[in-house]
Amino acid sequence: MEDPFFEAKEQISSQLSRARCLCDLYFKIAKEQNIGSSTTLLDISDELWKIINEIDDCLVDLEEVVCVVESQPQKYKISDEEACRKT
Repeated sequence: MEDPFFEAKEQISSQLSRARCLCDLYFKIAKEQNIGSSTTLLDISDELWKIINEIDDCLVDLEEVVCVVESQPQKYKISDEEACRKT
């Protein structure tokens, strides 16, 4: 069985990339428009909060994955040293 750490890590990296893009877009639009009246900014802000919550969920999942892999490193074909590096 493959080490699930990398799948969880990839999910988090993907979400962080999405968050960076939305954050850049938010600041670009904020410079160009009146912040108080922009529904676009509100929509982007809502989406950013959703992504932040998803990242938080992924981090919790990653922590659980690390615990599982640490408890059974042979099953996931990793050394004890490699398991320790992921904590």
